[in-house]
Amino acid sequence: MIEDLNKLYEKYNRPEYIHPDPFEFVLRYTGKEDREIVGLIASSFAVGNVFQILKFLESVFVKMGDSPYSFFLNSTDDDIKEIFKGFYYRYYKDKEIIEFFLNIRRVVTTFGSLESWVKSLDNEESDNYLPLFVNISRDFNLSSALIPKATGNSAFKRLALYFRWMVRKDEVDLGLWVSLDPKKLIIPLDIHMMSISKILGFTKSSANSRNNVVKITDRFRSLNPDDPVKWDFSLSRLGIHPDLNYKELIDLF
Repeated sequence: MIEDLNKLYEKYNRPEYIHPDPFEFVLRYTGKEDREIVGLIASSFAVGNVFQILKFLESVFVKMGDSPYSFFLNSTDDDIKEIFKGFYYRYYKDKEIIEFFLNIRRVVTTFGSLESWVKSLDNEESDNYLPLFVNISRDFNLSSALIPKATGNSAFKRLALYFRWMVRKDEVDLGLWVSLDPKKLIIPLDIHMMSISKILGFTKSSANSRNNVVKITDRFRSLNPDDPVKWDFSLSRLGIHPDLNYKELIDLF
């Protein structure tokens, strides 16, 4: 199985297969502080039709100018409320979007970077980052589900995706957060990875739950203890990229 998964990795884990993906916006910037902010925003709105996601994110980052990091450092709370008044995406209204951005501003002005903030919330004794995701949720304490509630049973798909971008390093993932460990990452569990995990025999459940994502991640971890989400991008391309499909994976397994 590892050999076959690595064949797919070598074939599809390439920048040319990124589009269409919210991650494209992260790659527009070169500075770490900009990339980590753009990554959090892009991943948090990664729900629904990908082209609608890209359209919405374009409208957001136009407002933030050349440097989202500088935007948050130099804007007041009132500035952010005024700039994003009337914005909405799907079921997220301007009040919820503004609340999310005000939290980002608070973190940036308090900690200097998102990585420093994340490290301050980390429970280093855990063997995965789910407890850290819970702490992030509690710290933001949002009225919306842009970051799922800490008290729920969410698999934290969007945070898991964001952490993959920030922590892993290869031709696609950026590896900006060197203080965090790739072996503690969890699979970003969406409908595509659920289908793929069933094909691989890693789960029979369709539950988008913490228990199921731990079960699936542990199966990947048994194959690659130091980098359990290595194959996430290449596998998920088979369900997301318009020119690819699951047949190639089914033919292998």
